Amino acid sequence: MILDIRYFHVAEAVAKWGSFRRAAKELGIDQATVSRRVHSLEDRLGIVLFDRSRAGARLTTLGAQFLIDAGPALAQLNKVVERIEMVRSESLQVGIVTGLNSKPLRDAIARLIKVNPKVTIKLHLGAPTEHVEGLRAGDIDIAFLPGDTYTVGFDFQTLWHESPVVVLPPSHPLAIKARIGWSDIASELFLFSRSGPDQNFSIFLVERLRRLGIEPKIELHGVTREDLINMVGLGFGVTVLCSSIDGAFYRNAVFKLIGDDQEGIAWSVAWSPQGKNKAVYNLVSALKSGFKNGYSDPNG
Repeated sequence: MILDIRYFHVAEAVAKWGSFRRAAKELGIDQATVSRRVHSLEDRLGIVLFDRSRAGARLTTLGAQFLIDAGPALAQLNKVVERIEMVRSESLQVGIVTGLNSKPLRDAIARLIKVNPKVTIKLHLGAPTEHVEGLRAGDIDIAFLPGDTYTVGFDFQTLWHESPVVVLPPSHPLAIKARIGWSDIASELFLFSRSGPDQNFSIFLVERLRRLGIEPKIELHGVTREDLINMVGLGFGVTVLCSSIDGAFYRNAVFKLIGDDQEGIAWSVAWSPQGKNKAVYNLVSALKSGFKNGYSDPNG
């Protein structure tokens, strides 16, 4: 039988205050959650912990005995959790989307290292949706996310903006054009990754073209960014990436800024307001300071 430690804390709070409502207020959660967790604990133990009445909640004989017996083990478990959190505070789990070929992201990571060299930074490359789940679960401390879709429900700070680029085959008529606008590429077939770090660009593209009243043609492929760029070179279609993606190493593709895009792609650092890693707030403060006047080189 597996018991969630949070349920013990809820039962202790109800016993302390003699009320589900007051326990909820003390714990900072809603009363329905308190009631649900106590019920779940009672179901798992096979006993009734509290007598409920309009006057409040009072421990039953078995409930009181359970908390007495479980108390020492719970206190020891709390100490273990505190030690783990202390070790955790010496490391920072960072979610990234584009990989370190993005110079602003590289410089943001460099700033984190510079501000507190004693904190071990562990990077996790993945899709924005994966990092959102990681932030909610506490597996990720901070994440660098594109746009404003993924930051809902989190604390966040916009750090920099990047212009979008369209990736074309060298033989494409637009490859020799000095300036390209969204309307120039509206009728193209766009290639995107079905999953992984670059899946967010398809969302960005749809949002931009719908402003022009255009529904883009999109194909999703289970491939990497490098494969997408090579597919463009083979004539499968075109794709859209951030301007920080360096195209110098792709001889079979041409990278063109979308010149009429005034907004660009906003990149933000996001963190959970419920996060317990003490290192987060100092490092986020350093990022805010470093990027407050727009993007700047931390080594400059």
